[in-house]
Amino acid sequence: MREDELVYCCQALLLQQETNFNEQWFDVFLYYALIGLSNTRVNIRVYSLNILSTIAKHNPEAMLEVAEQVSGLADEQFWEIKTQSLEFATTILN
Repeated sequence: MREDELVYCCQALLLQQETNFNEQWFDVFLYYALIGLSNTRVNIRVYSLNILSTIAKHNPEAMLEVAEQVSGLADEQFWEIKTQSLEFATTILN
């Protein structure tokens, strides 16, 4: 696993452990997740989508702006990205 993939993996895991919504804390994760969506590595895009889904569980209204970017990833050839995109959409719709 490359170093930047490890960073994104750790961010996704740490964020899932958060129980309280802290807007400033989530803004940092959102920033890196949006950068990760345009990365060429599949794992980084998967972790970034996972981060966005976790944020959406706490603040779905804030993720509506990101929904269009995630929608574009749903056409990817990799099932991991498609699955995370579906999870994001399900979270937003709930």
